[in-house]
Amino acid sequence: MVSVRLRSGESVVFLAIVCFLQIENVFSSPGSTLNIKNIFIGRCFEYEELTKGTLIEPVKVNCTQLWTLFSRAWTYKDPQSIVLSDYETFLEAAKQTNLPEDKILLWSGTYGIAHEYSNQRKRYVTLEDSLIGYLVNGLTWCGMVCTECDGINYEQCPDGPDLPREAHQAFWGGASRTFAKSASGVVRLILTGTNKDRPAYNSESFFGQFELPSFDTEVKLQVILVNFLDKIPLEHCDTGSLVKLREDVETRGLSYSCTENPLDILHLMCVGDPSATKCELGRLLEAGKSKSDLSDILSGRLQQRTKITSVS
Repeated sequence: MVSVRLRSGESVVFLAIVCFLQIENVFSSPGSTLNIKNIFIGRCFEYEELTKGTLIEPVKVNCTQLWTLFSRAWTYKDPQSIVLSDYETFLEAAKQTNLPEDKILLWSGTYGIAHEYSNQRKRYVTLEDSLIGYLVNGLTWCGMVCTECDGINYEQCPDGPDLPREAHQAFWGGASRTFAKSASGVVRLILTGTNKDRPAYNSESFFGQFELPSFDTEVKLQVILVNFLDKIPLEHCDTGSLVKLREDVETRGLSYSCTENPLDILHLMCVGDPSATKCELGRLLEAGKSKSDLSDILSGRLQQRTKITSVS
């Protein structure tokens, strides 16, 4: 955030608008990540070390070759023209076919809690924990048609809404499909029913479009519905979009189950927010408080929080 103190009057409004437009223009659509080639190859070499002592078996790949295959999919090309098939050669070369059974963790709208839960490949494995995801997670890239350059646009890459749907989804759609095809046994999917801006399940999400259709018929989908602490649950396992999810899963002949805020997830959230009502309730129960005591105590604390919130 930039804070500027100016004189009062109409000139302040004009200058503020100019500053805002200039800042917006600089930061709204960044170009490809600087040194993306070195970062990609460095992460590739690093991955072998990071996976030691985790659920993932050691990986031996030619990192320079992987960069060549990856960059060939989009460099010297108009970003608007990219399609999923452009990445297929890279995805085939980088895929891991020996991912651990019963340990794949998918997510949709729950990136943070999913990666806390996976614990860097020690508890579960997310797409971003796989080689394909780890190589480019958090990076930006797009190409440009040119004759005297490296084919990479470092100035500005188009935002998602500015791209055709297929171009926008090309890489992560292909990566999601490849990852899901390697899953076996019990596959866990973390969703949330406390986001007022989106349903827990959307058939147009990456999970709905690319992962669900790619599962082996023996996969057992276990949905973990996370209703975040001190937020009003808008959906439950048997309501809202979760009903549609169950239908879509069972239509494909897959096993389905759903659990809301299981204890291990609840404990994980309480580490980050120990003063949340649900966390306090757990501690009070462990202390042997009666139901009437709990009601009085929690009611008083909730009223106190309401007062504090209204004052602030």
